[in-house]
Amino acid sequence: MGTTLAEKLATERSNLDFLLKLACVAAVGVGIVWTFIPRTRASGIRPVAQRVRKMPDFALQALDGKTWKLSEHRGQVVLVNFWATWCPPCRAEMPGLARVSRELAADHFVIAGIAMDDEGASVVKPFAERRSIPYPILVPPAVFPLGNGVESLPTSFLVDREGRIAKVYVGEISEAVLLADARALLAEPHAS
Repeated sequence: MGTTLAEKLATERSNLDFLLKLACVAAVGVGIVWTFIPRTRASGIRPVAQRVRKMPDFALQALDGKTWKLSEHRGQVVLVNFWATWCPPCRAEMPGLARVSRELAADHFVIAGIAMDDEGASVVKPFAERRSIPYPILVPPAVFPLGNGVESLPTSFLVDREGRIAKVYVGEISEAVLLADARALLAEPHAS
């Protein structure tokens, strides 16, 4: 004989009770994990005392033919952005980077885009011109040791006024996050 309506309802209620209990246990688990995640500051940048790594100095040729050197930008907050023309997240973040670059340029914020395309300037220059990128685009030589440390694109390093790495972004940067982080660094006092 078949199952009665009362038995079916009891089974469904039992299944629903089990799912609710499982959801509660999962929510408690997430809450416990969230409690123990280390926090820095609201903006996510490393506190000054934890900034122990300096960004290595480098000098690269920009698309305009001039040499761009990181050490010449001490006293400014710098975002060093490793990207490539073939990288979809790199292309997606560029409009936001351009807006932040324009908005904070007067406040001593600089972006340097390092194009990791194997073809070099022949591919990068027309790409940058079509997109009207307002910040310097640098093209490294075939052997560029600093680029060897970058495992995925885009990867960006936010460098404070003293040349220390304040934050590393792996993947596409949110415009709002970059703006908040850059403003936090710009607000910090610095040695002259």
